[in-house]
Amino acid sequence: MPEPQPWRNPRPVPPVPEIQARWRMPRGPVWLRAWWPAFLWAGLIFCMSTDAFSAEHTGWVLQPILRWLVPSLTEAQFSTIHYFIRKSAHFTEYFVFCLLLYRGVRGDRKVGALAAFGALWMWFRWRRSVQEAEIAASDAPSA
Repeated sequence: MPEPQPWRNPRPVPPVPEIQARWRMPRGPVWLRAWWPAFLWAGLIFCMSTDAFSAEHTGWVLQPILRWLVPSLTEAQFSTIHYFIRKSAHFTEYFVFCLLLYRGVRGDRKVGALAAFGALWMWFRWRRSVQEAEIAASDAPSA
């Protein structure tokens, strides 16, 4: 009979499910798991909507970088590029927010939230066209 080695543990290793059951963290409510990214992103949007991220304050960060990349950049060119960078960032932050809202609304379901977002998109598009028609009608000269 071989002699037991002193560095070996004589007890058997517990099965993996038993270990996982002991270390499983308590999970929050299902709705919180679905919505926390949207809440976090909304907080980020709130912070980025302050004066600290206005065009006047982001320009001094972007200008040295753009001037380093393109030394012959004129002020008008910089203003145009700065404008498009800011609009792209704005579009991106709300695009991501919409995806996270979709994730929250969908939860464990797979199809209904997409239909809801489609309906909302059509509703707001219709409302905008109605408002534009009202504005055009009020601006028209009276006969």
